[in-house]
Amino acid sequence: MATRRKKKGGFRETFVIYESAEDGCWVAHGVSTDQIGTGDCIVEAIVGYMRAIEHVIQIAAEGKDIAIRRLAPPEVRAMAKNAPSLPKEIYEIAHKQVYGKWPDDLPVKVDPPPKHPFKWAHPILVAERVPG
Repeated sequence: MATRRKKKGGFRETFVIYESAEDGCWVAHGVSTDQIGTGDCIVEAIVGYMRAIEHVIQIAAEGKDIAIRRLAPPEVRAMAKNAPSLPKEIYEIAHKQVYGKWPDDLPVKVDPPPKHPFKWAHPILVAERVPG
């Protein structure tokens, strides 16, 4: 029997971007998914995070027993509450890079001062496989 993907719904996810105290890289950390992406700059971390979320959603849609929602540690959630919003243009660049709409030969390096976290909220769409 063939299956098709049907939109199930979604939720709004907030992620916080911060510099790792351990290795100095940037981390984009989902507050309600506990997924992360890392990179040498903010854009790379967001791209990694978005790809991680896409991968988890894809695995869940294949019927594998995997939790999409899982709370991040309390310190990450607290950081997200107090962090200022990320400029939307930075998120838009990362989004375009994830979906192949940004030129590969045009690198973007956004590197704010250390110890300056940001947050951003975006929709997460979740699909399920249904007979049909």
